[in-house]
This record gives sequence, structure tokens and C-alpha cells, in this order.
Amino acid sequence: MNRVARYPLLPILLIIGLIGIAMWPALPAPAQSLERLPVFRLTKITAGNDTTLQLGGVLEGIGRAATAADDTFNGKPRFLRLNEQNRTVLTQYAASGGFFAHAIDGLNLAEPAGPVDEEAAKRLACQFLLGNNFTRRDGVLAGNESSNYPARTRAAPGTCDSTKDFGRTTLIRAAQAPVSGAGLGQVSETVVGVVVEVPIGFGGDQFVAIGGAGGHISLLFTATDATIAPAANVSLDNAVPGLAAVAMPFFGRSLEFLDTVPVRSLAAARSDVEAQVRAAYPDSVINVPNPVLMYMVDDASREQTVLEPEAVFDDITVTLPNGEVIALRSFSVPLAATGSGGFGPSVAITGPASGSLFNAASPVNLTGTIGDGAAPYTYEWLLGDGTLIGDPATLNAPGTVSRSVTLPVVVRENSPDVVTIILRVTDNNGVQREASVALTPDFSFTYIPVITRASGSPAAISGVELPIPSAWKETGTTRQPGRAAPICRGSCQM
Repeated sequence: MNRVARYPLLPILLIIGLIGIAMWPALPAPAQSLERLPVFRLTKITAGNDTTLQLGGVLEGIGRAATAADDTFNGKPRFLRLNEQNRTVLTQYAASGGFFAHAIDGLNLAEPAGPVDEEAAKRLACQFLLGNNFTRRDGVLAGNESSNYPARTRAAPGTCDSTKDFGRTTLIRAAQAPVSGAGLGQVSETVVGVVVEVPIGFGGDQFVAIGGAGGHISLLFTATDATIAPAANVSLDNAVPGLAAVAMPFFGRSLEFLDTVPVRSLAAARSDVEAQVRAAYPDSVINVPNPVLMYMVDDASREQTVLEPEAVFDDITVTLPNGEVIALRSFSVPLAATGSGGFGPSVAITGPASGSLFNAASPVNLTGTIGDGAAPYTYEWLLGDGTLIGDPATLNAPGTVSRSVTLPVVVRENSPDVVTIILRVTDNNGVQREASVALTPDFSFTYIPVITRASGSPAAISGVELPIPSAWKETGTTRQPGRAAPICRGSCQM
């Protein structure tokens, strides 16, 4: 008998499908048409044990009798309902009011729980949202009925009888590989679920997408046929089969119109981004596709009070001089103009200059300026991967900020990686802006011999080149900090 190893791919793909950015086609408006666009106050409901109790009553797989709990996540409270019998969990975040519910066993399937059909899943997603009053038949989301810019689904649910364009589906597969027998080493995949991502946005004929980790509705189905799905396949909703997870990070949120603000064109935003990428990767071939217009919402665990137009960039590639191709992750930049008469704070890093070298063995003095917008400002220094450099701080009025830090150095294929530094600022209105510079470690290569002994006799072999920070070099003899003896040049005999 062949033994089979099963590797559920669901946990990884679920993060992509339910929590990842919903990059649905937005409005790629002509550059010259973007002169002024609206900005909004992003409202939220007050989350607590009462709201999770209500949601538990809506989601029968959770239930109103589920045990209540709470903790802190990203510095904000979150509230939970735990159903031990069904092994289901509901999590709601005070930062946004958004929630995520899932059946624990539905996230780790190695075999199908029942038949999965993509079109049937869209219809079930529509029925779930409409039947539980999360959206109206015209697509307007609950809590947005009185807004001048109501958030809604891209396609109106209607009666859920025509759901071809209601959402985008992603099949979830589990990999199986025999560990013995004739099929050893052969991997096969089985469909164990389907994620339906329902895009949201605002506007009538010109639908403008709301995106980001907090700008979507996503549902995971592990079966789509109620007559065949096994009884053990717990669904979060009694009216639809196989609903194993639902993410609604935008739940209870609405758009409150603030103003229209002057914006730069998408073409101008593309030019700025291309220039920044070229500065970070000199002598490389840069490809920056046209961005799309979108209003980005952060994930449910993070507080956000303002929603503004942004240019979203995807599929940027960099071809390095050695032929290696790097694909940059998706990101967005604000379109609203800053400075006098603009929207939000102006931010600049005044030192070191982008593209300059830094001493890897010594602290680097980072300086920047913050102005405009609404004081006071909260600011933080970060590395390009999001790692904080020290704690966030407050600047009560426009002025200069600074921090001294020893930057990390990574050497790859005898070449030091570029280090990106970000100064991120949030003004008193909740508008966030940032500036960045790309710095390169000051490394050079020094000839260092490798010494060996053979058959008890002294011997030497040719030296090799190793990267040494320039700050460690001395005239004549090369010495490294902490070393008692110098490193000799050329061939050395012992």
C-alpha cells in the first residue's frame, strides 16, 4: 500500500485570499482628468462584546452562546467569540469594527469536504451577504444608506440569480505526495475550497475601487452543494453550505465627505515613482506599468480615519546589471498635493542624500523636515521592510527631526544590498505621508590570504577577496576591530 503525505496549502492561500490586498480593476482615469478628487472621513462602529454577540447571532456557526474573550492586538482591543463545540472563532477589531470569522477545521483540509463549484460559490456569497443584511439588493453596504458616497459592491446582488461578475474566485488546493511505492516523488493537487473576493468601492457609472487589506469582502467555501456536503462540514451560516471563513474588514464603516483636494496626475505619480526606483537601483533596467486610481484601507487591526485617492502600482520589475530580475511588491502613493493649499503634511529626508554611501561600522545621522498639514505630528523612522527604527515620536509644530542609528548590512553575491530608510508622518487629521532614501553600505574588497598547514609543514595558498567595511581599514596593515593581530597581505608563511 502506498502511503501518501498531504500538505495543506490552505493556510497560506487563505492569507492571500482573505487578508491580502484585493487588487480589483479600478478606474484608470486619463491623467489630465484628475484635477480634484474627494477625500473622506472614514467612520467606524464601536466594537465590543455586544457587537460580537450580535454577530454571533447572525453567524449560526458561531452562535450567541459562544464564549466571549478579549485581548490587545497592534495596541488596540480586539474581541472574540469562541465556540468550542463547532471549533469556530469570531474576531472583531476595535481599531476598525471589521471582523473575521472562521471554522478552525475548515482552514486545514487535506481532502475535499464536498464538491466545489466556482459559480455556485459566487451565488452563495451573494445569498449570504444579502440574506444577513450585510448589503442591499442595489449593493450598498450596511451603514452606508445615508452617505452621499455610499460604499457598495461592484456588482449589485439583485436576487443573486446572475452572479457572473459578483466576485473573483481563487481555488484552494492541497498537495499530496506518496512517500513510498511506485508513485514516490509524484505530487498531485486536490481542490479543497474556493475563495470569493467581492470588490467594494463607491460611485455610479464610474466605479472607484476601495482596496487594500481592509477594502474587500472575502468568503471561503469548502463545499458548495448542500445535498452532498457531509454533516461534519460546519458552516458559519445555516443558509449556505460550506462557509468556512468570512473576512469583512470594512464592516460597519462608511465614507463621510470632507472636501475635494487638488491631485497630481497618474502620469506624474508614475514619473516620480520611476525616478525613485532608478535612484535605488542605478544602472538597472526599470519597468513601471501605469498605476490605477484606488482608495486604500489598512487592515482591520489598524486605525485609519482618512480615506484619500492613491495611485496603486503593481508588477514593477527591475533588471539588475547581472541580469537578475527583481519584482517589487505592490504599493501605493498618495495623489493629493501637499504643501500650502494641499492636503496633509509635507515630509522630506534632508540627510543623508538618497544614493549616498554610509559607514557600516558607525551610526548614521538621519535628519528630516515636517511641515504643513495639521500639527501636532506623529512620526516614525523605518527600514524598507517596515522594521521600526526606535519608537514613534511627536512633533508639536513644523520643524526638523533627527535620529542616530546603526543601519543593518546585508551582502549578497559579493555586493551589499541597498538599505531603504523611511520617515513616515501622520498629522492631527490622520493624513499620512512619508519620504524615503536609498543608502548603500560603503564596502570595498580587500585581499586576505587563507593560511593552511599540510603534513606538518608550513604552507600558503592563494588569497581570496572578502568585503571589508572601509572604516575597518588602516594604512599599511589591515586590522579589524577586536582583532589582536594584523591580517597580512600577499602570501604568508607560518
